[in-house]
Amino acid sequence: MLRIDAIQQSVAERITHEIDKGIHLPLQMGSVKVRHFNKLEINDILLNDLKGDTMICVDKITLHISPLQLLRKKIHINTITLAEPDIRIYRESHDSKANIDFLLKLLSGNDSTPKKEIPELKINQLQIYDGKVSYDVLSEKKEDSAIFDNNHITISDISTNISLKRFRNDTISLYVRNIIAKEKSGLQIKQFRAHLNASKRGLRFEKCKIRLADSQLLSEKVEAVYNWNSEENIPTDIKYSGSIDFKRINPKDLLPLIPQIGEAPIMRIKLSGYG
Repeated sequence: MLRIDAIQQSVAERITHEIDKGIHLPLQMGSVKVRHFNKLEINDILLNDLKGDTMICVDKITLHISPLQLLRKKIHINTITLAEPDIRIYRESHDSKANIDFLLKLLSGNDSTPKKEIPELKINQLQIYDGKVSYDVLSEKKEDSAIFDNNHITISDISTNISLKRFRNDTISLYVRNIIAKEKSGLQIKQFRAHLNASKRGLRFEKCKIRLADSQLLSEKVEAVYNWNSEENIPTDIKYSGSIDFKRINPKDLLPLIPQIGEAPIMRIKLSGYG
């Protein structure tokens, strides 16, 4: 019965209504297809910013859920797949807030709008295919596209395999099995994996591995403790400790970040410290 188009459209409308009522998030979606009792396919997802400009759009989201966990006020998703997500973040100037700021406040519970407690979220496998994220400071001039420009960042061809162990209010724990991506300047991440635990009090990376085109970085553990500025949604008074082993550095991989590096030889660097 759930495969009847009219009922599936009603499901889509119900989902968007509950999201808007629960956390006041103006989410739009096209159609919802229910397959069996635990699989949803949601098409044409759109979230605009407060000015009405496109902020997040996703071609299709496929979810395999655990229905019994919903009765325990937990959202357990076996697999979620995002096809061609496109996230567009901008701010008018360095002194203005980003268009995504309102969403971060909603998810972190810092806004003044009363709402229900967000259930604990767990995702066994988060897969992203052909994703894109951009960030722009509109008041700043664009630099040479071959040089990394922190005022105009475009990351594309994003592919991920991530396990979200726990997400609730201000705490997140996840295992990054792999992330692949490239930035418009030419900087490429061929492999990124790590364990991450973070809250508004601190952050810990463990068993981190990053591989560029011809470079590799390893770190057993890097930790940071800080105070959280709820107004700006940024950490302050950061103290850190850890070690990083650059097992192989090919300077050509770093040209978009450090154009002056030129034709330096391949090297290895090992760092450790605190501050």
